[in-house]
Amino acid sequence: MSLAGMKTILAIDQSTSGTKAVLFDTQGNVLARAAREHKQIYPRPGWVEHNPEEIWENTVYVSQELKVTTPEAFKELLCISITNQRETVVVFERGTGRPLYNALVWQCRRGQAICERLNQAGYSEILRKKQV
Repeated sequence: MSLAGMKTILAIDQSTSGTKAVLFDTQGNVLARAAREHKQIYPRPGWVEHNPEEIWENTVYVSQELKVTTPEAFKELLCISITNQRETVVVFERGTGRPLYNALVWQCRRGQAICERLNQAGYSEILRKKQV
């Protein structure tokens, strides 16, 4: 099948285990896929981190892999859709845009004691309403 002139959509899923990219046509048919795992970092029991530089590099890698394998499909790319790990957080240095530390993954338990103290202090209902 020729992809020349075909309008396409690139979906990037940056998940807990890795980064995946899928190229679709406008009917939702999968045209190509690429994926790359990233390392899980466990500095202490219950702590989970990811290297944000590795996440970025993997995102570029899977996107480039699809562009190399299906270059004609990227000529009519309509949009890029991105999904991520929700509560995972990373802090960047304002001036350089570089991460200051690893990403704290949603599975990380290091804030559990803080959450328990907030619940014991009577904040559980307001936290639920705010979806914190």
